[in-house]
Amino acid sequence: MRPTQETFNKMDAEIEAARQNVRILQSNLLTYFGWTRDCNFPDARWRWCKTVKGQTLHLSTDDALSVEACLYHPSGGDTTSRKRNNG
Repeated sequence: MRPTQETFNKMDAEIEAARQNVRILQSNLLTYFGWTRDCNFPDARWRWCKTVKGQTLHLSTDDALSVEACLYHPSGGDTTSRKRNNG
C-alpha cells in the first residue's frame, strides 16, 4: 500500500519540528558556553561570537559547535582515536 499525501505531509511536519528542536538545543548549548549571536556584519548574516584565548571568533552554528567541542575535548569529540587497552 502506497503512503498518502497526508502521510507524507505529516512526516514532513514531524521532521521539520525535529530540526527546529535541534536548532533550539544548539542555540541553548552555545549560549550556555558563552557564545552570543550577532548580525552586525557587512553581509548581514547571523553569526555566533566568542572571545577565545584573546581572539574574537565570528562563526556559523556548525563551526561554533566544532570549536566548542575542541575546547572541551581535544580530539574534537572524536573518541575513536583513543588508544585501546589491549591488556
